[in-house]
Amino acid sequence: MSGSLAGLARLRCSPRPSVDYLWLFGHNIQEGYAPVCNRACRLFARITTMTPNRAPLLPSGSLLLLMLLAPLAQAAPEEMSIDPGHTFPSFEVRHLNVATQRGRFNRTRGTLTLDLAAGSGAAQISIASSSVDTGNAELDKLLRTKFYFNVEEYPEISFKSTAMDFADGKPALIHGELTFLGETRPVDLKVLYFGCSRLPFVGNRCGADLTTTFRRSDFGLKTMLGFVGDEVTMQIQAEAVKGRAPEAPPPETPAPAPTPATRP
Repeated sequence: MSGSLAGLARLRCSPRPSVDYLWLFGHNIQEGYAPVCNRACRLFARITTMTPNRAPLLPSGSLLLLMLLAPLAQAAPEEMSIDPGHTFPSFEVRHLNVATQRGRFNRTRGTLTLDLAAGSGAAQISIASSSVDTGNAELDKLLRTKFYFNVEEYPEISFKSTAMDFADGKPALIHGELTFLGETRPVDLKVLYFGCSRLPFVGNRCGADLTTTFRRSDFGLKTMLGFVGDEVTMQIQAEAVKGRAPEAPPPETPAPAPTPATRP
């Protein structure tokens, strides 16, 4: 089922003509929800249909079905917050022209606004540059210095969208500006995958896999260009939830250096 349904939409999903459900929607129902609706309709048909030996288990199947599936009616627009526990930008760059060095950032925050019915949206994400994590503690310390990410002067890397291109009712390309080391440059994020969950027991949640490529030298980062590649590929796994986002993971604090044992 797709397209705009204004007013009453009647779904018949039971072989018994007496079992039908009236839904009242004022917004678009996105493609892909029809199988969910049909399965739910059959489920509630089974548990609410009168039989000779069984009374209806629920007083109003139609009302309960409406309550459970109401989130499928897309509210436009929706304001969401980035879920820092499921959003981790990662990067990769050629190292010594022999292999690929990868890393990720562990702390993010941001917002997402989506109007799937209108085909519009906006996104903003801020990345804590000090949360860089390559799996190599010594390399992480080096990347935090003024020679690379300069985290004391520039604690955040940020992306802010300027427009979104949609295809088949979903975001396909996000145009925006990336700010890194105090320099702002246009960068486009390609959407590799996009999905939303609006079931009541999951909540309103949307996510995407994003990718982009840029030259670090465009942002003034020219350290070791002869040894470390200039082209950087960034991948972002991102999820956003409606309402207040969960708390971000706390920053890691280095363990204190061990003190030598002293004899009494």
